[in-house]
Amino acid sequence: MIADSPYSQDEFVLSPAGGAAAGIAASIAMLVLLFGLRPLSGLSVPDALERLGGVLTGGAGTRVERVLVGAMLHLLAGAVFGLLYAVSQRRLPGPTLIGVGVFYGLAIWVASRIIGRLFLALPLRQMVRSRAWFLACLLYGLCLSVWALWSENHRAALPAPALPKD
Repeated sequence: MIADSPYSQDEFVLSPAGGAAAGIAASIAMLVLLFGLRPLSGLSVPDALERLGGVLTGGAGTRVERVLVGAMLHLLAGAVFGLLYAVSQRRLPGPTLIGVGVFYGLAIWVASRIIGRLFLALPLRQMVRSRAWFLACLLYGLCLSVWALWSENHRAALPAPALPKD
């Protein structure tokens, strides 16, 4: 730790609730990006969410119900990963926060490929192996770091401690 650093290294950049909210917003951004990349990637977001929801429900229910369950599961995972980001990210300068966020997205992509290979069905496994999913994971980490940077820039300033003069 640098002694003259203006950042308190024992403070989180986001509260746990702020991290969960950032994770939900970032997971929505992922879905929007995947939906926008559909002509290039051939991935169907509703089909992927339906398959994800079908894993949880065992294939029961209507298609709309499975899509909604899949979407809720995706948002819940986004909130959990955002919470993990919040409780592990300390206050840092802006460019460092952005770099850590992109690296966090890369780590989520790697973890999703490992988990996908071991536990997911073939259609979901194909989705997490796609370039579109890679870009979506990077976007997720970038959204988390931008939210953290915005939060850091709008944090209430604390008054400096008054030190006695010698």
